[in-house]
Order: sequence, then structure tokens, then C-alpha cells
Amino acid sequence: VEAQFAEVLTVFGLEELVDRGHSRCGICNARQWKTLPKEKVRGSVPDAVLENESEFYQCGCCKQIFWAGEKYTNSMDSLKAVMQRQDAAVEAQVLPKQRSELDPTCASKDTS
Repeated sequence: VEAQFAEVLTVFGLEELVDRGHSRCGICNARQWKTLPKEKVRGSVPDAVLENESEFYQCGCCKQIFWAGEKYTNSMDSLKAVMQRQDAAVEAQVLPKQRSELDPTCASKDTS
């Protein structure tokens, strides 16, 4: 499953978005985000969240409020781990192949 997911990220060019943490609204799929301070979301989010978080994001389309809590952090960490494992697997397959394709007479020459 991880390999398939990593392939989807690669095919659709989404690795950079995952690295930077870009996202779309989970409700309406829009990309317009506003950053809101605590004061603007008081009464719209649970008090416990308000106590623990300092920055909130609101979808510019559907107005849903989000925050980078534990669920977001865990999801992003999982995505990045999948990408790192996939990168390591690709590198392990490609580098030995490239080394074996080197002209042995070139590989032994001193370039200093």
C-alpha cells in the first residue's frame, strides 16, 4: 500500500506539496486559506483546542476552521515517512545500476 501511495504522489507531482504541508480543504476541496488568531475563533472551536493551539486556518470557501493538531501532525509525519522510504528504495535500486554501468577505465582514474 505504501508503494502505491508513494507512486500516486510521484505520478501527480505531489511530493513538494507534502514537504511544504500544502493542503486542500477536507470539506469542500478548496485551496483558499486564511490564518486566524485565537481571538477570532473563540466560541467556534472547543475550549481545550483553544487552550492548546495558537494558530487556526479557515477555508476561504466553506468557512470551516482547522488547526494543526495531533491528527494533522501524525498524518503529515506518515506521508513524509512514506516518501522517505520510497526515495531510499529508489536510490538503492538506481545507484548500484549506475555504478555497474560505469566504464571501469574511467572509474579507476584519479581526477585530482
